[in-house]
Amino acid sequence: MKSLEQLARERLGASEDQAIERDDAYMRESHFVGGATAIRDLGRGRDIHVFEPGIDLDQLEREVWLRGEPLGRLVGERIQVGRPAVPLHGVEIKAELKDGRWSYHLDPRASRARE
Repeated sequence: MKSLEQLARERLGASEDQAIERDDAYMRESHFVGGATAIRDLGRGRDIHVFEPGIDLDQLEREVWLRGEPLGRLVGERIQVGRPAVPLHGVEIKAELKDGRWSYHLDPRASRARE
């Protein structure tokens, strides 16, 4: 079975000499209830997309790299100020190459992201 790093390298087209990492700190801050960025954005009246508590990010990432989407299950919710929460079933992987280093994170979405 390929490692998550191998899958990420293949999908992103990263060379072996380029560093690559999943930005878990960003996800904790922005995409989990209680993260500082999530709290700040809600306080400013912005919607936030958060993962379900206890979700296995490694398993979710593997599903997205291999199939393009998670296996039809609830992955999180969009919390909206003054409106009901919306269930999220999709995941987008956002990646950036900066100074020869790949950084990526998972982002819960309402549906599968277009490639």
